[in-house]
Amino acid sequence: MPAERQWDPDLDGLRVEGGRIMAVKCGVEDADTKAGETYFKLISAAFIDEVEAQGSHLVYVDVLDESGRRLNGQVVEHGWPWDKYPQFDEVVTDTVSGEHLAQWGLFAGYDANRVEYGPYWVRVRGKSDVFYGMGLPWNRHVAFVVVFQRVTASVTPDPTPPPAPPAPDPTPPPAPEPPSGSIAAEIRNAAWVALYPKGGVRYNPGAALARVARDRKLGVPVTQELDYKAYRFQGFAGGVVYALTGRWDQIEFVSW
Repeated sequence: MPAERQWDPDLDGLRVEGGRIMAVKCGVEDADTKAGETYFKLISAAFIDEVEAQGSHLVYVDVLDESGRRLNGQVVEHGWPWDKYPQFDEVVTDTVSGEHLAQWGLFAGYDANRVEYGPYWVRVRGKSDVFYGMGLPWNRHVAFVVVFQRVTASVTPDPTPPPAPPAPDPTPPPAPEPPSGSIAAEIRNAAWVALYPKGGVRYNPGAALARVARDRKLGVPVTQELDYKAYRFQGFAGGVVYALTGRWDQIEFVSW
């Protein structure tokens, strides 16, 4: 897993304090890669300001393998000027080996009030990010440390849409079967006895039992409203509704 890029905030813009160069402006051009392709990623870039540099004016470049170990024998390229990239006046190379980092002296000065970036850049030979913008603002001595790592471009998975919710079932769930011997079983028996009354069933649209039967889509009535003990019930094609007489907000259901 490649490291996240560590970027020194002193590379985000020119800053002068007490007449000393304390920050400059540099940038990165990311390599144009395809998923699964190996390339060199810039994982760290640091600025050494004029105070810390103590007269040094170098750029140091380290290159790591996928495990974070130094990649001995890897060639690093150093070129200028950035404003003609990818053309260049000259490219020189150095090789990372043992304790030796690729390194070059920086000699080109530039007017940092007029030019945003310095003229130098570095990259690893092959497919690589490019770190650019190094140089000596007004010929003041500063330095840079850059690290690349060999990585594999990640494969971005296609977003998988969430599964569609199941279509609602228009059929109402069946009512639980009442236990044998309960009042519901007794009402079922009374409803069977009262099936198919002669002369039809009186229509009463405001009746609580009929309203619940319509809500449950129980179909046509097949009995009148009848009383059984303290209960009133009525049979419909899809089942029997009943309630304690007067308690029309507590209507129950029993299947045939």
